[in-house]
Amino acid sequence: MESSKPAVVLQGNTSLDLARLPNLITVAADVLAGYWIANGVQIDSQLLWLLLATSAVYVAGCALNDYCDREVDPRECPGRPMPGGRWEPWETLILSLALFTIGLGASAFAGGSAPHIMILMIFTTVLYNVGTKKRPYLGPLNLAAYRSLNLIFGMGLPFWLGLSGLPNRYFPILTFLYVFLLNWLSRFEAVGKSKEITAVAFLGWANFIAILLSLSFCPAVSLENLPFLALFMALTGPALLNAGRLQTTFSAGGALKMMVLGIPLLDAVYCSAVRGFAAGVPVALCTVLASLLAISKKVTCDLNRKSGWEKELF
Repeated sequence: MESSKPAVVLQGNTSLDLARLPNLITVAADVLAGYWIANGVQIDSQLLWLLLATSAVYVAGCALNDYCDREVDPRECPGRPMPGGRWEPWETLILSLALFTIGLGASAFAGGSAPHIMILMIFTTVLYNVGTKKRPYLGPLNLAAYRSLNLIFGMGLPFWLGLSGLPNRYFPILTFLYVFLLNWLSRFEAVGKSKEITAVAFLGWANFIAILLSLSFCPAVSLENLPFLALFMALTGPALLNAGRLQTTFSAGGALKMMVLGIPLLDAVYCSAVRGFAAGVPVALCTVLASLLAISKKVTCDLNRKSGWEKELF
């Protein structure tokens, strides 16, 4: 009897897989960077409410994703909480609805344009899970819109639309392009066109880097963002080249993983471009924390499904 207790505790803890913790860190990094871009480097109650809101809605999306995939996960992701019997479908759905409500409430406490943007984020989350997830182009566009809105959520709509300079307006658009690229790669890698798709993805990545470099030399942008841009390139570029060279599902999944973990570094590029190198450091450290969580998270699902980390984005 006593020997079974540790196993039960461990099994209960693995329910944290529902939250996709490594990616939850990248979601928080979007809001942190956006808020500091708009308001300067500070930690106040509004930022904390924003972080709570975006975290709640992201986990709600993960729970809704698992609920919607309850028929296929026993085959593709048997280690997930629902197929493993740690969550019932009705419990997952109720949790999702509760977290959506918490996210909307927290955004109301944050004030300003946050509740309006949060409504759009909830809409894109639900739309992805019930409508666009299985569509090869609409799904990536949907997820890209969600992550772009998440950065705007941190900035605030008035700042992004009216008070910010032109480079600041580009940041959510760049996030949209990047997240669309990595999701598009994950979708088409699943249908067996690995060689063509990884080549196109690398060309897209190279053009994306060229755009970032061009923005870095704008008069309104600080060159202190270049170290973070170099780190971003070092993390994502070799993995994409390796995927193109090896042409295997495992290498493509590794490239997707590095691209997802690189999102906080991309946020650090934005933040340091406006607020200086010191402002980018805490945002960039989110990549380190997410990477450590990803290493410690032993999930065999990603090795078994051809679409790599695509599902892990929700």
